[in-house]
Amino acid sequence: MPSVGAAGSGQLDRALGHGHNAQRGLPIPSRQPDSGIAVAQRFLKIAVVYLFLGALPGITMDILQNFALVPVYAHVPLLGWATLALAGVGTVV
Repeated sequence: MPSVGAAGSGQLDRALGHGHNAQRGLPIPSRQPDSGIAVAQRFLKIAVVYLFLGALPGITMDILQNFALVPVYAHVPLLGWATLALAGVGTVV
């Protein structure tokens, strides 16, 4: 292995897994990226929340017979539920 100066030796040791944690016998932490399925599940869970949030104005308008929130009732489910559900399914496929 080529000789590296004092400033670069710590970086080289860490890059090769010979850093401070390796000297103590501790596992070296590594962050694994989210799999496509985990991301899709998050999209679908958030989509379900948007579905319920979008249904609340509709239920409220029906009970009160006040239809002032029709634009909100139309767009929250469309933008939230449909978009995120399609993104969740599209991530897996």
